[in-house]
Amino acid sequence: MTIRATVVALFGFAALQAADYKDVNRTVALGANGSVTVENHKGSIQVTTWDRTEVEIQARIQAEEGTSMDRRRFEATEVRIDSSGNAVHIQTVYPEFNSCCFSDDGNNPEVRYTIRMPRAGRLTIRDHRSDTKVADLAGALDIDTHRGTVRVERLGGPLHLTTHRGDVAIGFTSFSGNSSIDTHRGTIELSLPKGSRFNVETDLGKHASMTSDFPLMVRSANRQGESMHGSVNGGGPTLEIKTYRGSVRLHSM
Repeated sequence: MTIRATVVALFGFAALQAADYKDVNRTVALGANGSVTVENHKGSIQVTTWDRTEVEIQARIQAEEGTSMDRRRFEATEVRIDSSGNAVHIQTVYPEFNSCCFSDDGNNPEVRYTIRMPRAGRLTIRDHRSDTKVADLAGALDIDTHRGTVRVERLGGPLHLTTHRGDVAIGFTSFSGNSSIDTHRGTIELSLPKGSRFNVETDLGKHASMTSDFPLMVRSANRQGESMHGSVNGGGPTLEIKTYRGSVRLHSM
């Protein structure tokens, strides 16, 4: 009886531990040049690419250690996946409780995404404060995050990035299309091949700074800050950078 009770207790403990997270695993078809959109609030987003015409989505909803309201929010949180032949939309959906009937002071859980998508596809991320990593994307990348961190490696397509105060590191394999970065504060690290041909236009607030390994630029100062512009290696697509009080570093690889 003692052994049986111990086994039952261990099984119950394992089930309790397992209830601290929920996993979503799904693979959907997507054309080679299709688009993927990810919407998250907090947690992490990791995207890599492959040569298959499909998107593999692994998501973990992680419970907060806290109140019964935290648990209730965890249990009601879900990952919504909508797909067609040319687009996949992945969204974290948090519950909306009627405040007249329940105290609504709980914390929403983190959601951690691991995604693989076609290499030439287009990726859009809408986020509040996740840690985001993207690698080996040849298509266009569009990221809007409030205070999340962003790391992109071996990007072959154009970039459009908006962030309020997260740190960002972007590495390009080539600079092939007009790109823009708009941030309030934080550190922006951009790395481009030394032979890249592009134009640069910057709008720097009076508390912002920028350094460059590339021979730039015409500078002009005003009461709001400083602007810089110029052509690198004869010019090409335009890189627009705007920051109020961030630090921008342009590296040559």
